[in-house]
Amino acid sequence: PLRIAFLLPFILENKNDPTASRFVEFYAGALKAIYDAKDSGTSIEVYTYDTGKKAESINAVFLKNHNLRDADLIVGPAYSSQVAIASRFAFTNKVKMLIPFTSRIPEIETNPYIFQFNTINSDIEFDFLNETFSTKWKDMHYIFADIEQIPSSDEGIIISQKIKEILTA
Repeated sequence: PLRIAFLLPFILENKNDPTASRFVEFYAGALKAIYDAKDSGTSIEVYTYDTGKKAESINAVFLKNHNLRDADLIVGPAYSSQVAIASRFAFTNKVKMLIPFTSRIPEIETNPYIFQFNTINSDIEFDFLNETFSTKWKDMHYIFADIEQIPSSDEGIIISQKIKEILTA
């Protein structure tokens, strides 16, 4: 059988977290595709793990679940803060890993086991934003909230910085 493991932040410890629904919907869509593949005769085993939001929680998943070394494909993680740990695991164990949500994957160039689902924000997108800010939205006022708890490596922070650069150019 094809063994697929999902490492997603279902955030079971906090049922009121609004971000959890995004991952549940993604997982439901993946399960639909898996059931369709099973109906056509493909043998698939699915393993699912709640990774939470923090790097420490995904590390715990790898430490507790040795069957992940035998997976044919790991889908996840979702947060950029967890990617480095997951990338090392994939490389060390030679397990293919599809990272579906974050586009910030520094290891993509050096790790042949990492595959990116979400493409990197390209210069074309920022050129479009620059054009839009300088024409269509030129008379608008913008407010940016800097939140101390979010690390500077967070994808949203990086995009926010690029937008600020566009606005001040």
